Amino acid sequence: MPSIRDTLVQTANSYIAGFNTNTAEGVIACRTADCKQVIHPSSVPPPWASPPRSNEEYQEFTVPGFKMLRNVKISLAKGEDMLVDEVSRKVLLHLTSTGETDFGPYANEYMIVLKMTDDGTQIKEVMEFIDSATTRDIAASLAQHVKPE
Repeated sequence: MPSIRDTLVQTANSYIAGFNTNTAEGVIACRTADCKQVIHPSSVPPPWASPPRSNEEYQEFTVPGFKMLRNVKISLAKGEDMLVDEVSRKVLLHLTSTGETDFGPYANEYMIVLKMTDDGTQIKEVMEFIDSATTRDIAASLAQHVKPE
């Protein structure tokens, strides 16, 4: 039987792998049915800034974005490891992302706290801190380059 630490790390890795599928199912992989995701800081522009999102709300927010930000991949930042708190069942991830847009490459940086169930196999809360300056720049570029349908 794996240790709780190993289980927490495995679930965090599944979170990354799921997101990297760029699918509705993948972005909520390993989450409890009542999982909530919140994006910080409060200075990020809409639509990123919002109250905590349910799984369905997060899918509705994220999946259309994959049409504008394609082939988005997240991974641990170079030289970083996961920080695992076995007692509180939390994992801290310092992530970077890459992707493609019609107007050039996409890249961003995040700190994500995954709060897990007692057995460590599912995520019950995602707290995401996104680089707000980069996100504002991306939002401005999208507004200039994306034509309304």
